[in-house]
Amino acid sequence: MIEEIQVVELREIYSLLTMCSNMAAKACMTLILSSGMSRTRVENLTINDLLLSCNITSIDNLDECGGMLDMLLRRNPDNIIPRWEDVTEDTYQVNFSSPESLFYTFLHLKERLCDDEYIEPSDKLFKISTTSLSENFNISKKLTEMESYNHITHRLPASHAFGAKDLQNFFEKQCIDFLPDYGGKTYTYKHQKFSKRKVQTLKLFRKGIPKDEPYFKEFRSNPNALLWDYSRVLPHVIAKNYDSIVPGWARKTDYGTSDEKDIDKSFEKDFDARVKLRMKDNVKRDYTDVDVTNIVSSHVSSRLNSANTTEFDMRQLLDFAYEDNSMGYFKDSERYLDCLMMKGYLKEDILSCMDKNIEIMPLTESRQVEDIISILSNRGIIEYYSLDSLKLESNIKNYIDYLLSDGSQGFITPDAVLDICFVTMLETGTPDLNVSYQFY
Repeated sequence: MIEEIQVVELREIYSLLTMCSNMAAKACMTLILSSGMSRTRVENLTINDLLLSCNITSIDNLDECGGMLDMLLRRNPDNIIPRWEDVTEDTYQVNFSSPESLFYTFLHLKERLCDDEYIEPSDKLFKISTTSLSENFNISKKLTEMESYNHITHRLPASHAFGAKDLQNFFEKQCIDFLPDYGGKTYTYKHQKFSKRKVQTLKLFRKGIPKDEPYFKEFRSNPNALLWDYSRVLPHVIAKNYDSIVPGWARKTDYGTSDEKDIDKSFEKDFDARVKLRMKDNVKRDYTDVDVTNIVSSHVSSRLNSANTTEFDMRQLLDFAYEDNSMGYFKDSERYLDCLMMKGYLKEDILSCMDKNIEIMPLTESRQVEDIISILSNRGIIEYYSLDSLKLESNIKNYIDYLLSDGSQGFITPDAVLDICFVTMLETGTPDLNVSYQFY
């Protein structure tokens, strides 16, 4: 019998992060994902540990801490790969982490500073209780119910709930697959043979190595070589890369016996078919402008009295649809097309209460999210268009996070708010057209 193997995928991790609204939890999860550190160690990290990891001198007093931390938070996290050292009397452990995790860490610290919190060098890096972090990890259980993954056997895993140890194991698997394997004598690690340097690096990342190991001095004295090794793994432990990195179950494996090779050939023979089946809901269909025109026109005719549909209304609907099609969002589905018919009215309502751009300030983004929600709520837009307020808030936060990380735009436009509301409407259902507007 062939057992169904369950492993975490980047797509699942990314889904969990988008569902999670707690910035400290996002920072902890991406830090574990990209470093392989244990949950206990991550929860015990201090502000001083962060400064040291980013190559800023250790500090002991509050005044210096405020200045150094402020200086660090002004830097672009995309240009920093933190290096976390843990040295005990007998062992030495070092871990690197992704700029993605540092980005969420910065946002978490900025939120704390916005609340006028005094941060000392010895304070915990993440202000989050063990219970709160567990609750956010438990969000992953919803993925099993929400995602329509096909439970395909023979090395194609099914979606499942996961926690901190699963993220650690995911990191270790990427290290096994992508750390450089140098020549020379081989050693066994997890029932596989690798060069001794690779085995020692794997141990160094996971639990540390004894100081009496010859590799201790090499790793300690030549950190750039170790960083270069980690850079080979880094793209595969960044959650937002979920749509560009080949998942583990899709990678080719070299088996030893002839029977296993025959099985693998059989697997690869229908590999494309299996992938299409697994990803059927994500396959982008290509529509021409003519297709889009016919689909939208047909739907409008079936839902509305054509005599009440002006040429301007129809032109606006088609412009929205053409733009969505160019970005791969257009769908020939009743839900999408019903939402599309509401988008023109939604735009008018948003422009009536947002006549200018809203500047995004790095230290007050949480309050700006509240301001946008308040504007939409007071105008009745959230209730009128049946928008899920929590999902809308999460989508606005994610968009602002993107703006701050990209750095190319420091404000959110009414058109951006329109797109966020439209996406939220797609995700959480559509209002009844007959109740909302007297079309007939």
